[in-house]
Amino acid sequence: MSVTVARLMGRSIVKPVRRLAEAASQMAAGDLSIPDVPVTSRDEVGDAAQAFNTMLTSLREMVQGISDASQTVLSASEQLSAAAEQAAGAATDSSRAIGQVAAGSAEQASGTAQANGLVEQLREAIRQIAASASSSAAEVREASARQNQMAR
Repeated sequence: MSVTVARLMGRSIVKPVRRLAEAASQMAAGDLSIPDVPVTSRDEVGDAAQAFNTMLTSLREMVQGISDASQTVLSASEQLSAAAEQAAGAATDSSRAIGQVAAGSAEQASGTAQANGLVEQLREAIRQIAASASSSAAEVREASARQNQMAR
């Protein structure tokens, strides 16, 4: 009789702990789409299950917040990239205009050559910014995709 009672009590403790361990393993593997662990008791095991559910909810919210922030950064990076490309186009146009003015006189040619050099440096700097922004946008897209996969 005592053995039967001990087995039943053991099962009532082991089963919820096993469910909690399985859910923790899934969460550790990155699966936050798991359902909440049922809280079936008001003892330490039930308290642990409730704490686990709270942690799972917090992690889901955190991942969603990171995903939202990633989308914002991605959007800003794309806008920055577009602005940098426009600035590069404007720098190219300016460079052409300066070249036309330089053809007007030999004295202005010297000053214009310097201006062209500066504009080319600016243009190169803007291209580098655009390349960096594009690279950042790609990294953010990749991070966002990973976050979205983790959130599922």
